[in-house]
Amino acid sequence: MNASNGGAGVRSKSWLLAALFVALIVIAAAIVFTIRGGDSDEQHEPEPTVPATVPGGSNDGFGVPVTDVYGRRVDVPAAEAGQPLPQTGSPVTESDPSWLTASPAGTTGRGGWQRVFGVSVPFSTSDGPARISDGMAAGYAHSPRGAALAGVYITHQLAARPADPAVVARVNYSRQDMDTYRSKVAAGTLPTHQPEEVTRWVIAPDAYQVVSWSPDLCVLKIAVRAKPGTPQQAPTWTAVPVSVVWTGGDWNLLPSSEVNGGQQISSILGWTPW
Repeated sequence: MNASNGGAGVRSKSWLLAALFVALIVIAAAIVFTIRGGDSDEQHEPEPTVPATVPGGSNDGFGVPVTDVYGRRVDVPAAEAGQPLPQTGSPVTESDPSWLTASPAGTTGRGGWQRVFGVSVPFSTSDGPARISDGMAAGYAHSPRGAALAGVYITHQLAARPADPAVVARVNYSRQDMDTYRSKVAAGTLPTHQPEEVTRWVIAPDAYQVVSWSPDLCVLKIAVRAKPGTPQQAPTWTAVPVSVVWTGGDWNLLPSSEVNGGQQISSILGWTPW
């Protein structure tokens, strides 16, 4: 595979990832699978090699790390649903000017992004998750940073295992959504786990932005890389709406009603980096 075709393959798959992410929030995991399976406009470029491993591995709950499709480090936890990090970071209080804009602590270090069921998900040392409960990360801080962390974790897990009851339990689906979910599961069209050729493209977004905040609802936009950028062309992102609600003492995903949820943007200046 030559470099040109490889770059085109990554860009094509990145657009597909952005479309998947948008569809995930707009409707439900069942529809996501249908949309992705029927995407006839995808250009079938040569597949890149499986993400490479990099030196590492210890007895702290992580194995040998890997890299994602953009060459960024992703740690591999021994625990199936992820390895919570020690909550040693300083919390940001509501009176702090950076309450809505501060980055979660620890996400750029070891274990900050972990490969869980094939997709990249964030863990912080400041805003959770503090534990694993029923096969999902839990114990997020009641803060905008905790909301952003939970929103990405749940959304990515929904993409990786759309028919897993543990994931579905963390989404505030309507009764109609649940009926659709059950019918898809019964028909065998909704997988419990997606294959690696799907999950490898669900990677760490570059930044997020808090659109609105209240103690029971946080509305965010997540910047998903759409085109990686070249010497001839600047990178672009898809800004995807993600909403989470505080229920049962934790953040849970709220499916969006927006039909066209993604917006193409050419800059993430002023956004909160991970």
